[in-house]
Amino acid sequence: MQISRRKILRWILPSAFLIKLSTSSKTIAAEQPNSNKIKKNQAPTPKDIKHIENIPTLNNINELDAKTIQQSFSKMYPENTIGASINLLKYALFGSQPINSNTISPWEKNEEVKFGEIRIFENQPIIHIGNKTKTKEKPDNNWRHCSSLANGYITLEQLGGRPIRGFDNSEYIDKFHSLALLGICNELRLGAGVYETKKSHIFTCPVTIRGIGSNFTQTDQYGTSAIYDKRGRKSNGYLLTFDNGKQATIGIRLDGFQVYGNRSDENQGVMIKASGWAIYVENLMIRNFGKQGLSFEHVNDGTYTGLQILACGGYIDNTPYYAIDMDPSGLTSWINLSSFTRLHVEHCRYAIKLAGWMLTFIGCHIETGNWNSTDNFSPMINIGPVARPIIFVGCHFISPDWEKYLSSTKNNSEDILSKIPGMIDTTYPKEKIWVINEYETKIKFQGCNFTVSVGRARFINLPWISIDLIDCHSTSGSMYKHLSPFTLGARSIVTGNTIIISKVSNNKSIYSNYVNDIFCSAIHQNSSYGIFHGNNIICIGYTGKSLAAITSTNPDDCIYHSNKIIGYTHEMLKTIGGQIFNGLRIRSSEKTIDIATNSLLTSSNKFCVRTNQGYQTSHLVYDASQPESFTLRPSIDNGAAYIGNSSITWTSVYVKSGVITTADERIKKDITKINDIEMKVARELKNFLSKFKYNSTSGMSNQEMNKIHFGISAQNVVNAFNKFGLNAMDYGIVVYDSWENIPPELDDEGEIITPEIKAGNKYSIRYDELFCFIISSI
Repeated sequence: MQISRRKILRWILPSAFLIKLSTSSKTIAAEQPNSNKIKKNQAPTPKDIKHIENIPTLNNINELDAKTIQQSFSKMYPENTIGASINLLKYALFGSQPINSNTISPWEKNEEVKFGEIRIFENQPIIHIGNKTKTKEKPDNNWRHCSSLANGYITLEQLGGRPIRGFDNSEYIDKFHSLALLGICNELRLGAGVYETKKSHIFTCPVTIRGIGSNFTQTDQYGTSAIYDKRGRKSNGYLLTFDNGKQATIGIRLDGFQVYGNRSDENQGVMIKASGWAIYVENLMIRNFGKQGLSFEHVNDGTYTGLQILACGGYIDNTPYYAIDMDPSGLTSWINLSSFTRLHVEHCRYAIKLAGWMLTFIGCHIETGNWNSTDNFSPMINIGPVARPIIFVGCHFISPDWEKYLSSTKNNSEDILSKIPGMIDTTYPKEKIWVINEYETKIKFQGCNFTVSVGRARFINLPWISIDLIDCHSTSGSMYKHLSPFTLGARSIVTGNTIIISKVSNNKSIYSNYVNDIFCSAIHQNSSYGIFHGNNIICIGYTGKSLAAITSTNPDDCIYHSNKIIGYTHEMLKTIGGQIFNGLRIRSSEKTIDIATNSLLTSSNKFCVRTNQGYQTSHLVYDASQPESFTLRPSIDNGAAYIGNSSITWTSVYVKSGVITTADERIKKDITKINDIEMKVARELKNFLSKFKYNSTSGMSNQEMNKIHFGISAQNVVNAFNKFGLNAMDYGIVVYDSWENIPPELDDEGEIITPEIKAGNKYSIRYDELFCFIISSI
């Protein structure tokens, strides 16, 4: 059976969307059935629509008779006009063919749906469908139709809105939301100009809003498509909210327009809390909101490109409001799995409150711009709860001068300086920041730049967060009150960076005593297990003492090597912890082995074996700092360093010249000749010199045990002194040692690390003194 195009159109074009313009006013009212509640069982049945499988879309239709279509459709479905029209119009516009009554929107969930007044047509005759216009019989001029629906979008002008000053577009923005809720049209296009609105708008379904304006001028660089907040001062809620609605694979898309307000109104801009939706934002500008410009609550899988936040946020009613707020309500529903590319935040005293899971920032520009100091010390970038790593790549951080934080009302006490935050700092306690645990909370900066437009600044002050600072560049770091420009937490990795700080000597402020000629380390780690490698750290203007480039509260637990240090000395900066060595460190878990340099001098080349008594106690040093020579020596000359002991001895010592013993008269006292009794003992000892072989208990090799050796027995020396009434232990010739049993040391698998040393004792002889004693008697 052949069905004519006109008859098909009589079926599919809905009277609910053929709108009559009132002749008495500009109000546009939809003609609807008496009942505005449609239930599932009132929807068209498969029998009603079985003949429309090959219906063309509206783009293929060139002429229509509005009255005929309306009358025919009403006769066919007098009770079901709205229900049928919604489904069939979707099919006619976009080719989404209905299958059966169970798939006809909006009855999927057997819901009762209320259809209110929907006004969408104005200024376009119904015959303007597709690319051609043919007027066979011109319909009543009061009938209008929105032809852009055939292309899948709508404009505010088509809904009745205007981009002119003083015109309230609130009603027409809500109309678009109604169309989106019905699934008829989810894309709104904003033309050139400013669309004012006097109310807040909440979108509870996926929508796309695009700006297509391009009226840039020299005096109005923001002259593209814009939505302007005209709600008035201190209005409740955000101007635009994209709220949790039905989850969808395709979610919110905002593209090519701006949202702005009056900063003095102290209002909020845009809120996104759309879990389950994919978010895509591109070339969106949000500016001039006194409170938050953009806030997030539980948003995942978002992509934000070219997002600009300008002149937003402030200190209102004793509360800091951040231009970008990722923790606006203090709940545990943060943004996650999202990326920000070319984010630009400027002229915001409180720029970003950062919280979330696995966020990535690429090529972003975050700058202080113009802002005044407040009585609140919250940082420009406030780090909140961080569940898993947050990564900044190739970003530019331009910090305010530290003095920007100080208003004229603040005093000049040292305590005030301690409260000044770093550009990236936190007001949260560490327990709030560590969402999962301290090990999974991490922030990584790679290839980033840290600087100041004027003055000096602390850049990062996060002593409780593990920070990766990799291949970054920093200039103009501050050193006031000996506070490092970079303070990092445990397990931080600092590698490949160039950090430059310089002397301040001409500060004229009331804080000059805490600033001028004050120096500190460029990097300080507040804890343990840091890795510092391949950094270039330069201090310009320092001529004093006791300055280290890298410090840590526990340097023994850190690894450091290949850092190039310029302008620093090697001494400890005791006020904030131990210095970091410039060398390779290998240490035992008990910190008793330390292979490193003992300074930050670039000429150092030493191998150190440290005792476990702390940094400044004695240790063994392999020193090769002098060309063509090296020395194995103790770290300090205190006469307490030994090679071997009586229980564990060396077999042989090979030297090219004799052993050198200190004989300086300045270290001796009570210098006298030997007396007659001592002379007799010396002659007695001469008779005890003999030849011998070592037995198996000596620990000597078989080869050595088979050889004939010459010497004396220590017991004979003791007996000789006793024979003449003297105590051999009063003289330095004989040495007697005894020791307790030392059990073996085992590893976790039971293997022997150090064997057992059984209790025992042993006599030894200082032959150089013995021979001097005997020779004196000849």
